[in-house]
Amino acid sequence: SLEEDVCNEWFSNRPPSEYMAWMEIIRKKRSYPKYAKHGKGYSFRGVRIVGGSMTSPTTFVGHWKLLATNDSYKTMETSVQAESLKVNIEKNFDINDLFDRNDVFHFKLEVAFESLHDTIIVHKTSTCLVMVLNLKSSPKIYKQTPGRTVRAIGIQTGFENVGCVNTYCIEFDLCRHELTEIELLLARFIFCGFHVACANLKTTFVNSACPAIALATDDFEVAYAWQCVQSIGYKVTDQLSPETKRHIEQLCREKTSQIAQIFYNLAGRLIEKSFFFFREELDLIIQRTTKTVNAKKDVPSHCSLVARVMLTPTKLIYLPKEPVFQNRILRQYGEDYFIKVLIRDDDLEKLSNVQSRALDNILDRMKEIFKEGFNIHDRHYEFLGCSNSQLR
Repeated sequence: SLEEDVCNEWFSNRPPSEYMAWMEIIRKKRSYPKYAKHGKGYSFRGVRIVGGSMTSPTTFVGHWKLLATNDSYKTMETSVQAESLKVNIEKNFDINDLFDRNDVFHFKLEVAFESLHDTIIVHKTSTCLVMVLNLKSSPKIYKQTPGRTVRAIGIQTGFENVGCVNTYCIEFDLCRHELTEIELLLARFIFCGFHVACANLKTTFVNSACPAIALATDDFEVAYAWQCVQSIGYKVTDQLSPETKRHIEQLCREKTSQIAQIFYNLAGRLIEKSFFFFREELDLIIQRTTKTVNAKKDVPSHCSLVARVMLTPTKLIYLPKEPVFQNRILRQYGEDYFIKVLIRDDDLEKLSNVQSRALDNILDRMKEIFKEGFNIHDRHYEFLGCSNSQLR
């Protein structure tokens, strides 16, 4: 096709300064296939799927191979529900699952179009086509049980850290999957407002999760603000090299009065991006945070600044402090030893209790957090109370 010829010419002759560039071809007059307009569904069985993060415009770091062997590729399926605007990644039942002691049988990851960043990255070779989906929020997980479908938690996919995944790579085998069908799927994405960009993708895989970095600081505010950055997911932690850790610890010593605000500002910026260069973003935030900010100064006298965490079925997301109305406990003990917990679904919307029995798995997982509490730096937080709406 003309578009493919243009892409090949560009990538063969691009200047060295553009080695990480994407290429998007936008026709002056774009015509859509009839199926793209009328909402045909697409389904591809036997795809290869890896979850991880993008650490540059063209670098993907994988953490979770949804398939272990070539023989099992037939059990994986990806589909797009055009009417409901959702992408499904599904592991179908396999005979080997009967001997799996981890209770990983059949699961489905459901990603709404609105939970995706607006650019689909495509890397094509002579044998395969790779489609990269960058997430704004985690997919919902479902498990098929006899007679009904229920919500599931991360460990039931075989990968407990599924909430840390920011990107999914879907590889189509061009010997097994029709290129014309894949192109129709991409046309559907374009019709729905997405950009489709071509890139020369580089992929690596790490067998273990990147450990969180605990800063050597006695300042709880700094440790908490840093946790706000790390809880964003693999797209942050994959870039925290030992050199970067030393740089951050040096900043903590040099900018004692500003470093917590720097981390809060950095977290707010990074969570909105599909990829970034961590050191560049950090240096930019440092330049913009030129003076010490006294957050408490602008808080009304009847409010207190309280830390927040968002509890979802797959992870804890740490959020910057926000003003809340004071109550007797805050006035008596102070706000520093309390934290507000927001309960949300994986798409960051409120949990629906319409089908409460279908939520048993994820509610049980959330109850464990309330029973056991959680640690931040040198503090252990335990459940104190909830509002009537949360109780319902």
